[in-house]
Amino acid sequence: MLVEKSSVLEALSGIQLPRAQNICTRCPFRITLSDSNAREYATVHRIGQDKIELTDFNDINKYVIILTDELTGTAFNVVSTPIILEVFKHDVHDLTLQLVQT
Repeated sequence: MLVEKSSVLEALSGIQLPRAQNICTRCPFRITLSDSNAREYATVHRIGQDKIELTDFNDINKYVIILTDELTGTAFNVVSTPIILEVFKHDVHDLTLQLVQT
C-alpha cells in the first residue's frame, strides 16, 4: 500500500499539511515535534531564511505552500533544499523526521 507523505506526517503531528498534487514532493521536508510545557507554537523556514513563528497551526499549510513555491518555482521543479517545520505542543513525544525524494 502506498501512503502519501503528508498523511503520515499529519497522523504523527496532528498538523494539517498541504495535500495538493505535487506540493509536498517537490522538496525535502523535515518536521520536529517537541513537547512543550509552556505555550504551543510552530516555526517554519528554509535554510538561509529566518524562522516564521506561527501560533495558529492552521497557518502552517499556507506557509509550506509559499516556501515550496519560493524554493521550486511554479514549474514543478524539484530541489534538495528542505522545508523545516518545528512544532512545540503539549503532550507529544520528541521526534524528528526528514523525508526526501527517492
